[in-house]
Amino acid sequence: MTKEKFITFLHSINATNEQINAFFLYKQLVQETNQHENLTRLCDEDKVYGQYFYNSIYPFTTIDWTKISSLLDVGSGSGIPGIALAILHPNQHLVIVEANTKKINF
Repeated sequence: MTKEKFITFLHSINATNEQINAFFLYKQLVQETNQHENLTRLCDEDKVYGQYFYNSIYPFTTIDWTKISSLLDVGSGSGIPGIALAILHPNQHLVIVEANTKKINF
């Protein structure tokens, strides 16, 4: 998925420009960290937007978020889907559980 298609998707779910920019910063952080720590195999930009971000967000687009006050992401790896969902739903309390030390440090 291209950056432009991902932006279109985010607009379709009413993401703000601030949230869209947060995804760009998160992508940059993942890619920079991935250069010296193997966080994910998804290094290509289109794969990051499609397989990493979109695929982690899309299944949650039909949830009524007004009825959710907290999230638990078990085995989050480099923060997916937890951080992506926290960007889109900042009022929910998020707990991420991860066993891999390098991913915890990330």
